[in-house]
Amino acid sequence: MGTSAVRHVGIIGSGKMGHPMARHLARAEFEVTGYDIDAHARSQAQQSGIALADNPRVVAERSDLVIIVVGFGSEEEAVPLGRDGIAGAGQRET
Repeated sequence: MGTSAVRHVGIIGSGKMGHPMARHLARAEFEVTGYDIDAHARSQAQQSGIALADNPRVVAERSDLVIIVVGFGSEEEAVPLGRDGIAGAGQRET
């Protein structure tokens, strides 16, 4: 079995579910970048050693894989398609 090409993981939504996921990934030696609209959630993620991005697009630009853990309909649309959404990051050339 080969090793994964995924080394950089983004977590958008670092609240009750996303924060533990990010911590576990970081402990498993993935490079994790997170984003959340909530200042308290961002602070907790940063205290756990998670690198923070200014918006979802930056998370996508830094990541091989992005996990979205949001709870509101407006966030579900804004994260991929908003002005600073992950779709704007596009596909990296290999």
